Amino acid sequence: MIRVQGTRQPVALVGAGTMGTGIARLALEAGMPVRLFDVSAAAAEAARTALTAVDHHDVQLAQDVTALAACPVVIDATPEQAGKAQVLEAIAEHAPPGALLGTLTLATPVGSLTDRDDLRRRLVGFHFMNPPHRLRFCELVLTRTVAPAVVDRARALLADLGVSAIEVKDSSGFVLNRALIPFLFSAVRLVEEGIATPEDIDRSFVEGCAHPMGPLRILDLIGLDVAIRIGEHLADTTGGASCRPPDLLYALVAQGRRGRATGAGLHHYGA
Repeated sequence: MIRVQGTRQPVALVGAGTMGTGIARLALEAGMPVRLFDVSAAAAEAARTALTAVDHHDVQLAQDVTALAACPVVIDATPEQAGKAQVLEAIAEHAPPGALLGTLTLATPVGSLTDRDDLRRRLVGFHFMNPPHRLRFCELVLTRTVAPAVVDRARALLADLGVSAIEVKDSSGFVLNRALIPFLFSAVRLVEEGIATPEDIDRSFVEGCAHPMGPLRILDLIGLDVAIRIGEHLADTTGGASCRPPDLLYALVAQGRRGRATGAGLHHYGA
């Protein structure tokens, strides 16, 4: 476990799923108390259980976002397809006026999530890697309207969390997914065409290019259903045909093979 001297400012995560729990772990390891909000009490409790190894005493659970009134940092960690605009509206209504507000995004521009000028001035986007506590890197997504003081606070928060970051323009896919998704999908098309097996395609990048993981295993780690959503969004917003998900991904998801989390995707994973 990594523990550094933190600022002790509470960090609120709205959404106790995989990414919300992962960022909560980062905060706890940095010495920051965590408040987890989720409409599902079971999901929040499961997240706290997962965080017990770090510091369960510094984790508070809540279902009512009115409790955000005492939180100086609030991060929306809900999935992109789950109505983020409504979540952000609720956060803006209940968080303190001076709170730093962030939203997790894989590919969706932050500026498209709200029409409120006051919220746009206060809101930054975070594209953390999964799992956040191991891959300590984040794309900090900045709109044209965000206040400079908010940007400074977001930089300071990431530094306190022990996360390396780059700053990117608010656009579809940002840097990583804009470049990564076409590459990953090209590897899937090699499978579709029968050029080589998934195992050998991944070996070619691990052994031939010194990549730590092959593209098909990366897709399994991301989740094939998640990758499909990202690809569809990028294809629709950037016009890039290379971002259109291959048919094989749809077929595998229809079979319940969504990736590593389900035990099978482009590869099979033992129990």
